[in-house]
Amino acid sequence: MWNRTDGPQKPGGDAFAQTPDTTDQDTNLFANEGADSQVMASIARGMEFKGCLRYSGTVRIDGKMEGEIITDGTVLIGRGAVIFAQVQARKVLCLGQITGDILATEKVRFLSPAVLTGSVTAPVVAMEEGVLFSGTLEMKQADQAAAKPTVVREAARDRDALMLAHAGNGRAVAAS
Repeated sequence: MWNRTDGPQKPGGDAFAQTPDTTDQDTNLFANEGADSQVMASIARGMEFKGCLRYSGTVRIDGKMEGEIITDGTVLIGRGAVIFAQVQARKVLCLGQITGDILATEKVRFLSPAVLTGSVTAPVVAMEEGVLFSGTLEMKQADQAAAKPTVVREAARDRDALMLAHAGNGRAVAAS
């Protein structure tokens, strides 16, 4: 039987031997955050992927990814992950680095030492102390997004009519 200690040892330790500790630690954090336990796809540490990743379920990324991620499930981004992508998912839990935009229908959670450069749109967003964020944040429900502009326009029209009425010393003036 092969044992990790068999064979020559590299000075400074074996990098592969250190990976499971970090990965296991991330797995425990994700489990504590309520992440789906069954990962359907994985981009492991040391792997690189370019393109569109479209799937149903949970994916875990610990390597490098460039492109687009689209799912109705959860995206788990590990501590060593570096992602340049547009992300659309139900839930996103991140410990790694993301450059791009995130659109989530349920929740986005950034755990330290996550780094995000881009925009986040989700109904619930949480960030731990120590997370670096540079970009924009918009928290809204998907069904409210369509109704909200109409309400804002009606409120603005009512405000304009009220201001015109005051300007005309109480006489109603039609707004054009």
